[in-house]
Amino acid sequence: MSCTGATEVTVTLSWPPTGNHYKKPRAVAKGKIRWYLTSEAKAYHTRVWEVTRATKRFREGQRLRVDATLYPPDRRAFDVDNRVKVLLDSLQRAGIYPDDGQIDDLRITRGPLDRPDGKVVVTITEVTA
Repeated sequence: MSCTGATEVTVTLSWPPTGNHYKKPRAVAKGKIRWYLTSEAKAYHTRVWEVTRATKRFREGQRLRVDATLYPPDRRAFDVDNRVKVLLDSLQRAGIYPDDGQIDDLRITRGPLDRPDGKVVVTITEVTA
């Protein structure tokens, strides 16, 4: 895959909530469980949309590479994979790409401490064969 001459978008977003606070179960009729987005997840989706509403959008079918660097807000240990699901879903909900299944290459890097709030710098690039 090559990215030469391809479309690229870089955005800086706030620190995402952990995947552990993303969805919660709720019991419904006949013992079935339904999952719902937490208020924390909904708030993050809204913040991502606000930051990216003027950002270029990728079309359905375009193959993508996503590079994200996570700059933590403090020294607490965290799993990078617990932040990625929320991040990718938020970018999809914001309309940056129609489906996160378009991502062929995903690179996550743990950056240095970024006081006081933490952030994520995301670069999305169209890849060509």
